[in-house]
Amino acid sequence: MALGRGTWEFGENSGRSRRPKSYTPGGVFKKNQMLNDEEKQKLVARLKRVEGQVRGVMRMVEDETYCIDVMHQVAAVQGALTEVSKQLLSRHLDTCVRESMESKSKARRDRVLLELEELFARYGRIEPIRKKR
Repeated sequence: MALGRGTWEFGENSGRSRRPKSYTPGGVFKKNQMLNDEEKQKLVARLKRVEGQVRGVMRMVEDETYCIDVMHQVAAVQGALTEVSKQLLSRHLDTCVRESMESKSKARRDRVLLELEELFARYGRIEPIRKKR
């Protein structure tokens, strides 16, 4: 993959994220995408289904649907989002992490390892072993 320095491109939720859309550890911006067009389309379609599920849950709450039925739908949304996370993590490992591990820069490799450790700590609800520098 070709790498290059670029300008910071922020999405519409830029107030929530300090990273640009095409960020890689070390502030290097990828010119190639993490997802190919087909993968991106599938992921967007899945997220649109999740969006529809969330709207359905909101209607259920507004209509005062039986709590257990609402909770079942919330669990379905969480399961769908978990699948999205798994797909993104798989692609991240296969592209961004692989690229960083093949880098000659030890600092870059260390940054990506710390980032993964923090990610796993967040999803696994455990404390990271290493601390940010």
